[in-house]
Amino acid sequence: MRNVALINRHPALSLFDELNEFLTHEATPGMNLESEFFENESHFALSMDLPGVKKSDIHLEVKDRVLLVTGERKKRFSKDDEVKSKFERSFRLPESVDAEKIEAHLEDGVLTLAIPKLEKAKPRKISISEGAKEGFLTKLLPSK
Repeated sequence: MRNVALINRHPALSLFDELNEFLTHEATPGMNLESEFFENESHFALSMDLPGVKKSDIHLEVKDRVLLVTGERKKRFSKDDEVKSKFERSFRLPESVDAEKIEAHLEDGVLTLAIPKLEKAKPRKISISEGAKEGFLTKLLPSK
């Protein structure tokens, strides 16, 4: 498995299994596509090193919760001598992401994808009440 960085992740949280699933991937043999995975409260982020690859030679697709990154690196040695290396890498996305809103950015040979979480997967703060609150305990008692 590739080097992976998890940020702000507590192992007891329920998304842990989904993150492991997210990191399940396949890569094209012969091409070393280094990648890193990050997370904050609202997004997952995937970063891949693609030095020398033009934006027009990278293709991204999501189908059935699988993110597919394909492309081709072209290197010209002379007017008549060009080497092409194709690559393909797939990542299974967790159910907690909004695949319709994935964004991608290429800069200095690094492809970064911002993968937003669904609202229901984002953490929320819960306030604590104190003192007598009418009806609070009745929510927890069985109906008569």
